[in-house]
Amino acid sequence: MAFVRCLPNGCIAEVIMDDELIELFSSGQDAIFVVFKTPEEGIGIPVSLNGFREGFAALP
Repeated sequence: MAFVRCLPNGCIAEVIMDDELIELFSSGQDAIFVVFKTPEEGIGIPVSLNGFREGFAALP
């Protein structure tokens, strides 16, 4: 995943959501997103996947 742009209110990352990743997110309960301050120093942020399946299915 690569950062595309950072704005004052946050950074936008780009990732390809292939079928395998969508299924993992849809069937999972939690994910950990890691933000790196430096290449060696990352901070894990827990994210609930509750509602991901329904939200993704509702996309046009």
